Amino acid sequence: WALEETQRFEKRLNSLKGLDADRGWRSSADKWIWSDDEAALIVVAMTDHLLHIDPMHLDLPVMKLYQSAFDYGWSTLENESDASRLTCVAMASAIIPKRNPGRPLTRSASYRLKQSDQWQQTCAR
Repeated sequence: WALEETQRFEKRLNSLKGLDADRGWRSSADKWIWSDDEAALIVVAMTDHLLHIDPMHLDLPVMKLYQSAFDYGWSTLENESDASRLTCVAMASAIIPKRNPGRPLTRSASYRLKQSDQWQQTCAR
């Protein structure tokens, strides 16, 4: 399941990049340039696909793929002008219950985030 979620995250970002011609996105020599709206979508994608995974319970190859995907999302947000997006990811990570093979989630991550007033006030826009 963790590998599938990691792949879904990567597909979501790649589908955004695939809209380059339609949306006017462009890439520089060494990084992709995202608009503010697309950077917000990265936060949502990380919340939907990565933050409920506990990497300490993954097999090493899956953990490395997960970490690569997480690092890509995080570093993309670090390069954006709005640093509050990193805070949103950190807040969501603290709120969302982690899933591991021995402990399935009992409530959805989105439900927990909706119940958090602080996250709603800061991140849900």
